[in-house]
Amino acid sequence: MDNNENQNNLEELKENIINEENNNSSEEIKENNKIKDFFIKSNNKINFERISLIISSLGFIIFLFLYLNTIGLFSSIFNNSSYKGDKVKIDLYAMSQCPYGVQAMDTMDSVMASMGDVIEYNINYIVNLDDSGNLTSLHGEPEVKGNIVQLCAKKYSEDKYLNMISCMNESYSEIPDNWENCASEALISNINEIKTCYEGEEGKELLKENMKKADELQVAASPTFYINDEKYQSSRDEVSIKRFICSQIDYDYKTCFDIPACVVDSDCVDEADKIGKCITDGEESYCEYYDAETIELVVLNDERCEDCVFANEVVSSLSQIFKGLDVKNVDYNTEEGKKLYEENNLEFLPSFLFTETVENGEGYDNVRNYLYEKGGYLELAIGADFNPTLEICDNSIDDTGNGLVDCLDSDCSSALICRQEIAKNLDLFVMSDCPYGVQALDALKEITENFKDDNIKINVNYIGDYYTEEEYNSLNDSVKTMCEQRSNGKYYCSLHGGYEVEEDIRSLCVNNYYPDKFLEYVWCRNEQGIENGDYTECFNGRMNVNTIDNCVSSVEGTYLFEQNTQIARDLNIGSSPSWIINNKYIESSGVAADNIKKSFCKYNLNIESCDNELTSSSIPTDASCN
Repeated sequence: MDNNENQNNLEELKENIINEENNNSSEEIKENNKIKDFFIKSNNKINFERISLIISSLGFIIFLFLYLNTIGLFSSIFNNSSYKGDKVKIDLYAMSQCPYGVQAMDTMDSVMASMGDVIEYNINYIVNLDDSGNLTSLHGEPEVKGNIVQLCAKKYSEDKYLNMISCMNESYSEIPDNWENCASEALISNINEIKTCYEGEEGKELLKENMKKADELQVAASPTFYINDEKYQSSRDEVSIKRFICSQIDYDYKTCFDIPACVVDSDCVDEADKIGKCITDGEESYCEYYDAETIELVVLNDERCEDCVFANEVVSSLSQIFKGLDVKNVDYNTEEGKKLYEENNLEFLPSFLFTETVENGEGYDNVRNYLYEKGGYLELAIGADFNPTLEICDNSIDDTGNGLVDCLDSDCSSALICRQEIAKNLDLFVMSDCPYGVQALDALKEITENFKDDNIKINVNYIGDYYTEEEYNSLNDSVKTMCEQRSNGKYYCSLHGGYEVEEDIRSLCVNNYYPDKFLEYVWCRNEQGIENGDYTECFNGRMNVNTIDNCVSSVEGTYLFEQNTQIARDLNIGSSPSWIINNKYIESSGVAADNIKKSFCKYNLNIESCDNELTSSSIPTDASCN
């Protein structure tokens, strides 16, 4: 092939390329003209109707996509995990109307959204059975019903019941009444099956079966997590739970790569004997560990005190707060112990005495509000009540060396074991605005009605403290907020503050001047609300307002408060409510009339009224303000 022929071929190739480009350009021009004609009317004006139609269509497609994504269609189609290992089992124990339980469920919604394919998630409910076999729960009958309907939804719509619960939790105070609307919102189709289960015996049986899990583990707190059958005790935030789940799977799971190494210091626990610090550097985080400061603690105790063994538990807890805790145990009955007690003006044992090194400890902020200066130490306030200088009232030994043993010694005059038994006597110890104390006081309506022909005596005593100015100044700030100074210069304190002290005094004044109207006044105030109600409305024209007001504002009122609250102090009673039967026997009777009746009748036999069944309650008998 010669050069001329090659040149001709090259020219022909160029011409073909140009022709093809021209043809393509011609086709593009035609296509562009079609698009232009679609959007432009014949009069060269923009066709807004067609543009509006396209925008509306696109909007509908986007809405449809978002809706299908909301109901989980795309996640079920595209989110099939390749994870083939054992799933992480998460059991959440909760109450359907408990705010903290609801918060935990909300957290699990977020966890399940990104890690649901590696999790086996179960919600178990914390309920009880009363003496009649009826289901009860802390927040009452609505909570029981809420638990039931959620279990019925799980049985008959397992793929969508969590969506229903999530919706119900948005307004958990309305549980169970909001379940049908939420079932519809969750696109549950078989609502009638759930309704039949919920309203019949089937739902109750589901809850009775479900509650066995919490009973077996003795779970009473909502929420409580168990992960892979072990109690989970770390932080309950979403990131912490996800991190723990990732530690349980042997798989490079996509979500785990996005979880920070730590968020807060408490996430850093790999080196148990050191202090972990979460360091954040830009978007990265990591844990650093360093040796703890040595924190010196002297524990002064008394081997004669049987109830003082709880000191070991306190030390164990403090060891978690201070990794470098160095503990020295001293017994009061040694020469060193007595010297330590006297030189530092101690009163009650066990005593936990920190040196100033505590201020350098990583857990100082946790205890600083509970530390008081005692001599050369900082004493931790723990509510100790054993006075080693007094007679021990039940050991058959003359502890004080005055020749008087046990109850014969005046030190034991107020001890329960030495008190004279008084039949048909019922003493209640409360704080006037403690929620549990209020319920206990209200239960006395039913008690007085039930025993109205049995000549029982009911005494209401208040729990509080009073201090001189010098004593008050030695209190920490958190205790000072509970106190108010009265006209005599002393400070009077109660757990809920000065307004509660005021009401305690007013109630004692009413009881002093109008004892037959006292309980009616108390019940009226409870119904009003102690802090904001108008107490004069509870006098009902049958009590003189000026008489009571003068009593409250004078030394008479403070004297009544001092005398009455001293009873609780002598008996070391600090929990509201507390009950003493027949002046001698302390009982945890709670707030339910039937439980109170049973405690009373335990020591008062052959009373026909004891056979009557009174109101029960799901609130634990040890529920109290302390």
